[in-house]
Amino acid sequence: MKNFQNKNITDNLREIDGLVCKFDNYLDLERGLSQSTRHTYCAYTRIFLNIEFELKKIRIKDFFPKDVFKFILTYSQAMSSSKLHSMIYSLRAFFRFLERSDLADCVPSVPRRQHNLPEFLSKKQLQVLLENCNRNTAIGIRDYTIFMLLIHLGLRGSEISNLTLGDFDWDNSEIIVRGKDSISRLPISQSLGNALVDYLRRARPTCSCDSFFVRSHQPQRGLISASISAIVRSGLNRACLTPWHKGAHLLRHSFATHLLSEGKSLHEISMVLRHKSIRTTAIYAHVDFNKLRSLALPWPVASKGGRS
Repeated sequence: MKNFQNKNITDNLREIDGLVCKFDNYLDLERGLSQSTRHTYCAYTRIFLNIEFELKKIRIKDFFPKDVFKFILTYSQAMSSSKLHSMIYSLRAFFRFLERSDLADCVPSVPRRQHNLPEFLSKKQLQVLLENCNRNTAIGIRDYTIFMLLIHLGLRGSEISNLTLGDFDWDNSEIIVRGKDSISRLPISQSLGNALVDYLRRARPTCSCDSFFVRSHQPQRGLISASISAIVRSGLNRACLTPWHKGAHLLRHSFATHLLSEGKSLHEISMVLRHKSIRTTAIYAHVDFNKLRSLALPWPVASKGGRS
């Protein structure tokens, strides 16, 4: 009996995998969504299907509004606002994929919380963060270099973790950045270039890994995005800086805010940050210009204009 039950569960999980795969193709080919968005939608859909259909065969007619409500109510209790919205968008898209508009329409809307202004560090605070990296150690050199990339180029944590040794065009002083939906070439300033070279010469472990930033301990493989944010949090604590948000995005916000204080337009900032829509950049329009005038952080200008 137990073996029979296990076989049923295995068959159901295999069926769930197949359905999620078809959903992913729909999101890609018909909705044109990015890989990261598709990954999020499929992850929440898989959770829903595993809970509802692990022990029974999937039948589209067996989806009922009450099941959707129960699932959302149960799993929304411990969720942040952003994750709850992601789950709701995922389920709506999934039910539309199944051509069950009745279920898509019954997924409740959740009021969006008012967006807070982006938190940022002043120029002096950024300098304190850099000065508290012990550049006599390999880890200190690594951290300093990561902070320089975040501060001078406004990279995302994922973009830093994705950097490889081949992404550096040293002859033209440019970095090839592979973002969410695009590839850009960004300028390497003299100070940033010095930090990168110092990391390569004195801090990067000798290994066959192609990632630019490599773990300091075995197994030596590339850092992941979460590691970049953990390094930022550690550095902020070391520098006794206490912003509310302590991830890598804090330094990206600081970079954008300082560009704004220099008088850059939202369109220019959107291009530099590689935002898909200028609406994402529009939140910076509410920042107090006068408060920022003394906090300007210079933008390194590339000899070949590599801001694209």
